[in-house]
Amino acid sequence: MDAYGHSGQKCSAQSVMFMHKNWKKTDILEKMGEQAMKRNLKDLSIGPILSWTNERIKAHIDAVLELDGT
Repeated sequence: MDAYGHSGQKCSAQSVMFMHKNWKKTDILEKMGEQAMKRNLKDLSIGPILSWTNERIKAHIDAVLELDGT
């Protein structure tokens, strides 16, 4: 799917997609759009990190926010 569609270990987002003209005859763009609409920050279903769980990331963020000046 797209760069963050399944949150693989990735450090760059995709901004260009090259597609063969025959793919336009399929529903691939609609499927990609549906996948993208499922992701949001509220439930942490978007992000480039696969090796940490959502709970571990949230705990880390909370710990950092406890530091002076954050």
